[in-house]
Amino acid sequence: MDYFKIGLIISTVIIFSSIVLLQYDILELNTVIDVFIIPAFIVNISLVFKVFKNKKQITN
Repeated sequence: MDYFKIGLIISTVIIFSSIVLLQYDILELNTVIDVFIIPAFIVNISLVFKVFKNKKQITN
């Protein structure tokens, strides 16, 4: 489950970066959503699908 740990670290860094950029008004809201929030969401969804896929293989 090394990919899970790395994925969570990447997602956390992306979300933290977006919070910092929004706090100091470095980028506009739409830019932060497009560049940081959507990729973090994609990383989290892919991790969820990998976990469910692995659990399904184990149960079968």
